[in-house]
Amino acid sequence: IELAESAIYEDGLKDRNTYTNICCYYLKEGRTDKFRKLVGEVHDNSPVFTHFKAVSYMIEGSYREAGIMLSRLFSEASPSYPDPYVNFAVVHLHYGVLDKAEEYAKMAAKASAMPELAVYGKDFINEFCKALSDPEERIPFMEAVNRNIKLITLGKLPEWKKADEPFTGSTAPGFPPEPDFGTGTIDR
Repeated sequence: IELAESAIYEDGLKDRNTYTNICCYYLKEGRTDKFRKLVGEVHDNSPVFTHFKAVSYMIEGSYREAGIMLSRLFSEASPSYPDPYVNFAVVHLHYGVLDKAEEYAKMAAKASAMPELAVYGKDFINEFCKALSDPEERIPFMEAVNRNIKLITLGKLPEWKKADEPFTGSTAPGFPPEPDFGTGTIDR
């Protein structure tokens, strides 16, 4: 991190690769304030920075905006690394939409490029997929994810226990309706 910060702030190396690397490092180290500040400063509309902007919105609890950014990303690109897919799964979980979350989690499991930069590793993704596919784990897992969003954005799974009753529905009751991310605009 110190080397990348030095390259950016002292040497003026302000290219996409350096910014991408340091953003990933900040997330992996839990430095979300620095991550969000840097993402706000970088004016880059590439797929990776569209994703980083969505993560920044997720950290602040703005799931509608995160969903709009991720919908925009997926309409323009098919990322080869798992992180955007996991994050869109998390956005869907915020709205209780389990089937869409499971669909994006499975896409994350198929994405394998750049694992050294991915926040979400293979074990994380496998556990994520397993929890969403198990009728006794779906609801407790979703609730744990929604309570621990910062932990999730750092690439760590929260703890949860299986439910006494299985849930096989596509959408959990009691959640706000999911907006149409494809037609939404961000007001900021």
